[in-house]
Amino acid sequence: MLKNKMKEVMQYNSTLNQPKIRSNLQDRYKNYKCFQCKQLWHIIMFCPMDYKDENMVARTETKRRMEGIKTTKPTVMLPYPETIHFSTTCIIKGTDLTNWDEIWYVSNQIDRHVCYKLDAFCNIKEGFSVTKLENQMKFLFTYGMGKVLIEEGGKGLIVPGVYYAPEVTLNILSLELLERQGFEVRYDGNRCTLSLMFKDKEVHNFDEDRMRKMQNQYLQDYFKSITKKEEGIEQDIVRIKGNLYSTKVQTYNDFVAFLNLIKNDDVAHQEWDFFRNRFNKVVQWFFNHYLDRSLPGHIPPVINDVEIHLFDLYKLIENLGGYSSVHFCQEFNKVGEIMGLPKGNGEEIRRCYMNFLEVLTSHFKTARTPRQGHNDALVEPAWKAEKDRNCLGYHQWNFGEDGAHMTRPAVLRGKKTIEHFCVKLEDTTDSQEQPT
Repeated sequence: MLKNKMKEVMQYNSTLNQPKIRSNLQDRYKNYKCFQCKQLWHIIMFCPMDYKDENMVARTETKRRMEGIKTTKPTVMLPYPETIHFSTTCIIKGTDLTNWDEIWYVSNQIDRHVCYKLDAFCNIKEGFSVTKLENQMKFLFTYGMGKVLIEEGGKGLIVPGVYYAPEVTLNILSLELLERQGFEVRYDGNRCTLSLMFKDKEVHNFDEDRMRKMQNQYLQDYFKSITKKEEGIEQDIVRIKGNLYSTKVQTYNDFVAFLNLIKNDDVAHQEWDFFRNRFNKVVQWFFNHYLDRSLPGHIPPVINDVEIHLFDLYKLIENLGGYSSVHFCQEFNKVGEIMGLPKGNGEEIRRCYMNFLEVLTSHFKTARTPRQGHNDALVEPAWKAEKDRNCLGYHQWNFGEDGAHMTRPAVLRGKKTIEHFCVKLEDTTDSQEQPT
């Protein structure tokens, strides 16, 4: 469109500078319209716009591109045509000076070169392939691979390995593949230019020592990351009497398993300090992740300049029969003295328990309550069950009646239902149901 507009402007400017001897011709043909440029005041014989050279170049270019390719007009209809669009990074400079089919783009969102115009290929070899595009829920069909000639600012550049994909909306070159093929991409705003990486015979200095230093640095960083990861795993595992116990808590199941573990006094007393630290992290996970709220205070809490270890308080209250037993027997003062507080701090200890441990204990005891007909399954509040399905280990919740894990098949054969891109489709073939 811009090119045609420029031609119109040039044609108009040329009429302003025409010699006076042609004024008679203009008056003669003032009611005529040129078949070539579609302008008034002249006929094609006197048209100032010369299309001969341009048409000759276009015909020569098309002939050069299609040389060695014999095509036939397709007669097979496609019952399910698609339109596939890929996002692009920028446009190749110089390809937008002709028509729309000649425009080329580059993109970092695609791993191959694609072209929808067959006559853009200099050569092509048939080859049918299908790629499943999960994000678009479509299939990308390609009919062959060849090389194309890209006219970039008057310079021709041959790019190999281009797939012929008639259903895509744009001609796109993959940035990743261009680098592997030896092309350099230089950016200029929202445009770019292509050039060969080794187009000139130049002497390149290759410093292998610098590459080896980079390799050594990469391996050092890699081994450090593995060491930190292993240390993190070791912090979650405790060995007691030759047995390994995992104390990692990331799901509601892990939370219940940890509290079940520390109920065993023989296990807890072997690594009391370890369980103190792990219990603080479990309390923090329970409030921040499971309840989606902040902690009621600093951990460990401090009462009268004395640190109260939550693990010690939890175990002591549980061994005395639970909160209800301690409250009705009015033994919180005794609990405070055991925790190292002077007499008269029973109310502060009770408030500390209510703030940090009461809701945690309630959820744990609810989870341990057996369901009817499912004595081995854990019960979780309905408002939290949906959330924990996205957590690691959610598969532990899908119990069948026999205790086995339950999975949903992709194809339900008996019900004539299949899945296509995670969308259920009903198979109506050979259906015995009559329309109502």
